[in-house]
Amino acid sequence: MKLRNRVMLIPWIWNHPSNRGRRIPALGRAASFQIRGRLLNKPTLARVGKTARVLAEVGSASAARAVYANPADVPEMLVWQRVLSPGQIFVDVGANIGLYSVFAADLGAHVIAIEPGPKTAARLRRNVRLNDLSIEVVEAAVTDHTGFTEFDTSGDTTARLGKGIKVAATTLDTILDGRQCAGVKIDVEGFERLVIEGGTSALAEHRIGCLQIEWNRLSERHLGESREPIARLMARFEYALYRPNSAGTLIPTGADFGADIFALPRD
Repeated sequence: MKLRNRVMLIPWIWNHPSNRGRRIPALGRAASFQIRGRLLNKPTLARVGKTARVLAEVGSASAARAVYANPADVPEMLVWQRVLSPGQIFVDVGANIGLYSVFAADLGAHVIAIEPGPKTAARLRRNVRLNDLSIEVVEAAVTDHTGFTEFDTSGDTTARLGKGIKVAATTLDTILDGRQCAGVKIDVEGFERLVIEGGTSALAEHRIGCLQIEWNRLSERHLGESREPIARLMARFEYALYRPNSAGTLIPTGADFGADIFALPRD
């Protein structure tokens, strides 16, 4: 991590809502994590949710967030605390090392964690083994077709569809196989529309209770489009768009770029 990024990290940790009342221990945890990883080349065990854990390495931005704050994504994870009940299915598309997966499983959900990158999927499985939770790992890319696709593994949290290694491809409809699903989180670096187009049967039948969709400008970079195509798909299947406030309450929103959007059936 560059010095400038490390300096910027300090106020992020200090001001993070999860660290209120325990800011000094949070900064100490972050310092220990950096020292342990960079000098000793060892991972740090980080708490996720109430009882879950992940092994965090300094090279993984996703895992590092678990060290710096719990929960790491406050508004979004508060939504899932309200939505998920024990025994329900939660699908984590683009699970990375499993931060959302173990968080949802810690809430009692049965999680299907999907990650196509072999090295990242291995870290995901390692974190699954750390916890006595209901998590099924699928090593594949979720897109609009089944078979195979190419996947660019050159980044950590920015791995995406594109020129690279050949990986298995599946669809959301294939994963669900007619089942009801309480929640789906989709974080695939701008290719979210392809995931949604592979889940049209589940969406048409309202078998997905809630979706969390990454909504930044990466769709412009990788697909040359705004998020309007996804908004139109959601409207077609009668899902309304929301964003959570700081307390995790969902507020109706438009399709402008920004924080992750949640979609729920209008009924």
